[in-house]
Amino acid sequence: MRQPITIMYHTALMSTAKFLQVAAKSLWTYVVLGLLVFYALLYLVLDLPTNLEDFASVNPLRTLLGGLATGLITAQALVFTISLVAAQLNARYTHRMVSRIFTWPTGIFMGLFIGSSIYSMVVLAALSSQSSSFIIALPGGLPALHPVTLALALAGTCLVLLVPYLWSFKQRLDPERMAVDEGRRAVAYLHKNQDGEPPGIAALDNIVMSAFGYRDYDTFARGMDQLSRVGLEAWRLGRTALGESIFRRLAQIGVSTVDDPRAPFQVIDSLDSVGTILAEEGVQEAARQAAVAISGVGEVAVEKARVAVIRRAAAVLSALGERAAERGLLATAEESAYSLGYLGGLASRRGLEDSTRQIAAFLRRVGSRAAEAKLDLVTRQATVSLWSLGGSAHRHLHHCSEIVAKELELMERVVDQELVDASYLAAPRSEELEGFRRHYLKEIRRLSDEAVMELMGR
Repeated sequence: MRQPITIMYHTALMSTAKFLQVAAKSLWTYVVLGLLVFYALLYLVLDLPTNLEDFASVNPLRTLLGGLATGLITAQALVFTISLVAAQLNARYTHRMVSRIFTWPTGIFMGLFIGSSIYSMVVLAALSSQSSSFIIALPGGLPALHPVTLALALAGTCLVLLVPYLWSFKQRLDPERMAVDEGRRAVAYLHKNQDGEPPGIAALDNIVMSAFGYRDYDTFARGMDQLSRVGLEAWRLGRTALGESIFRRLAQIGVSTVDDPRAPFQVIDSLDSVGTILAEEGVQEAARQAAVAISGVGEVAVEKARVAVIRRAAAVLSALGERAAERGLLATAEESAYSLGYLGGLASRRGLEDSTRQIAAFLRRVGSRAAEAKLDLVTRQATVSLWSLGGSAHRHLHHCSEIVAKELELMERVVDQELVDASYLAAPRSEELEGFRRHYLKEIRRLSDEAVMELMGR
């Protein structure tokens, strides 16, 4: 019986220690402690006269109350103006930034200012008509409380709370923090509602594109991570249409930012991260859609000859295809092989040597891994893509066709030769493909001219 009690005691002790550690780092802890000390000093130390008949014509308490009322009204107007200007400055990221400033805590804080100033004016008016024995009796035998003491306590509270209120702008006006908050709200909305698009998605889209416009790459990356996280959660919850829509958004952002030196890599990394998770969890269609989105960014990168972006997109597609093959995700691995072949064909037609060589190597890796996993359809698709890439390189980058042939030879070492020949027959027919086929049979397989003619005549 003692053991459970001991465990509960230690658990409570650890929880208390953890709470104290968190409280020690919180600004609100020191604010509350400071206010409590301030209230105690006012109540116990400040001794104000209760009979005002002996005062001169200029009453210091009336002057104090008038100053408090005027000062609080002025401070409130100043704080409201600062809040509005700060919200408008950060609204360039999204119009929802204004709603992060004017929340119910802000309303309570403003109400405290208004109430304190009104109270000071009411006490001032009461002192004008009741100048003697003006105190507030407290129950329980406690010392009486002077109304001016309470006015001072309220005014001090308003001024002290200005510190955490203005300090909170550091988080509320931080676009990165807003992206995280919008992502959290969107995920919560998905769990509560089965229909409709979470409003936070549009806000994240605005934040991401605004951050790109201002070259705020940290906020851009954080917004991309949150947007992809919402897409991941949508796929997990079976919201297929929404998941596809979010992935299209991600791809469109990548297309729009492909000329930037950093942004497209962050987009591809976000898609890589979510695609990897989906592949590990066996969500095949979702992982395939991630591959499609990455391919879309890669296509535009090829059109604009963004070699570094092409390499990154191809490397991610290859890694996703290999992982999908290991997990037995046929559709995802096949899509990766097809997308790599398509990108390779575009790169060769654009005369991009390095990209063509790299994509050929990535294709062979996907095909080899699929062969190890006994996914013949994926291996076939990768081999078909290699044949098509070889045909395109044979026409547009003749010296690169040798590299493609070498990769095809490596593929032939891990798969059946009949599958390689059948894949050639499945590739789109063209004179360039036939020329590459002759080159491969003669230079790689070392066949005689008669054997080459015989195989080509089949």
